[in-house]
Amino acid sequence: MLYGKGKTRVCAEFRFGSPFHSIAQPKMLNLLLRLPHPDRKQMCRILIRTRDWKTVDCLYYCPNGRRAHGGNAYWQKPALLLKAFQEWGSEMREFGIKNYSKLLNHPDQVASINLWVEIALEHWAKRL
Repeated sequence: MLYGKGKTRVCAEFRFGSPFHSIAQPKMLNLLLRLPHPDRKQMCRILIRTRDWKTVDCLYYCPNGRRAHGGNAYWQKPALLLKAFQEWGSEMREFGIKNYSKLLNHPDQVASINLWVEIALEHWAKRL
């Protein structure tokens, strides 16, 4: 189920199934948000891994029509992504300030699913 405006201006989607290449992974409801990817420097489909629908355990890059990719360790854990924006070189800090200001302004909510949804909605509204 897609949420957004048309097929090209999607903000979020819900999908049933295993997001990984594992038969051990149970079929479950997955939340995917369109968020700026730090390595790709563009909006990408990101799988939000959560167990309780309140906290974000991990973030995974998930290209259209494909399964989730782990990628860089700093991108998987929300706290490590925040740390990268705060402590890495100027290019990463500038990317964080431009695209993840809500995260930088509310570091205590780094694992809050609500914060990540707000970030996705903020970027989606800019694209309308």
